[in-house]
Amino acid sequence: MQTNHRENRRERFPEFEDLVPAGMKEACWFAGAWAAAMSRRAPDMDRARIVEWRQGWGMPRIDRSIAGGPLTLGGRVYERGLGTHADSVIRIRAPGPIRTIRAFAGLDDNPATRASAANRGAPKRLLFSVEAGGREVWRGGPVGLNDQPLAVEGAGGGSEDVVLKVAETSGRIEYAHADWAGLEITLDDGSVWRLDGGPFAAQWLPVCSPPFSFRIGGKDSGEAMRNWSFSSQRASEDENAARDVCAWSDPHSGVEIEAEILTHRGFPAVEWVLRFRNTGECSSPILEDVQALDASWLGIGDVILRRSRGSTCRISDFEYLVSPIGVGEKVAMAAGGGRSSNEWLPFFNLQTGDTGVIAAVGWSGQWAASFSREGESLVRLKAGQELTRFALHAGEVVRTPRILLLFWNGDPQDGHNVLRRFLLARHVPRLDGKILRAPLTVAH
Repeated sequence: MQTNHRENRRERFPEFEDLVPAGMKEACWFAGAWAAAMSRRAPDMDRARIVEWRQGWGMPRIDRSIAGGPLTLGGRVYERGLGTHADSVIRIRAPGPIRTIRAFAGLDDNPATRASAANRGAPKRLLFSVEAGGREVWRGGPVGLNDQPLAVEGAGGGSEDVVLKVAETSGRIEYAHADWAGLEITLDDGSVWRLDGGPFAAQWLPVCSPPFSFRIGGKDSGEAMRNWSFSSQRASEDENAARDVCAWSDPHSGVEIEAEILTHRGFPAVEWVLRFRNTGECSSPILEDVQALDASWLGIGDVILRRSRGSTCRISDFEYLVSPIGVGEKVAMAAGGGRSSNEWLPFFNLQTGDTGVIAAVGWSGQWAASFSREGESLVRLKAGQELTRFALHAGEVVRTPRILLLFWNGDPQDGHNVLRRFLLARHVPRLDGKILRAPLTVAH
């Protein structure tokens, strides 16, 4: 009997090594870290990495100064460490309890800082400090360009997080390039760790605020949820995915938000759906502008959005567009006529350098999405059902569109290909284990 090799290729379920290029392993780890941060679980840490930061300009640089050159303090060049810009607060999480943190701290010596009027006369500008377990364990400075670097040594006290702070003392943050050079973290077991310098090393994680937003009773969710209670549990786990269920509850209005979060094994993908529930006895305050996705993506240099038009029976149907996003610019899209693939397809690939994220909106109705470049290194992603404004009566529940984030590093086409493989493996309908073949339906 002859074997139809084409049929075998079409029906064979892809193996793990078929699905994810080798370069995507870092992206898979980052997807797991993202889901862990959203559900406030301790991530499976096999590295020391930045989990939260803010600074006066740019984004943290691993093993480089904030200007992109080598870390240079007091005439010495350091191969390892962290470059930042005052004023800055950087939280680092280690893979275990921390015994000590050591570094050399100071104002980076480079041509730009030397030429800056803010550094003329080498004023003592930068004050450094380290916190662990909620208390300050080291402080030094202020120092300027001509000072020798500060020798940093702080006790971790068994905490798995340390916070590095830099403050500019004169009120001028111009060219306040701050270095934590030679940064090393020693754990209680004696192992020594340096900062993860991988492709997602300084990328934003939803550690302190969830990656969604809304307004309730006229207040932004960031303000309204400060006093809400939180719970999280691992609901299920199998060879394909882990499912966490988190809940944020308002003790006054009875409004509860439940997030069902899926972390997919073998793919750099995390997805979630939100449910708004009124557990009280009265109608809820007005809920509006619900964004199932509201998150930040970081990157320096060119920011490029790849997207495809939907179908409106025009010659431009399904046109593939590559759109640079300049500082201060915004790209906004919405479905048309309440049909999810009308006007635009609900899949978007955001590229910043050699890394990126594909965002997808799982919704059969009207959705809207936007990508806003808020400064040199920050892009804000928003997506959800368009034009939400409602109240929930007692016992009522509504859900949002499902959000998918798929992270990639390397070439944008790698991201596209992994998305196709992910959808094939986890979302394409099957019958008796086989993919259903087109046509599924016929319209006349």
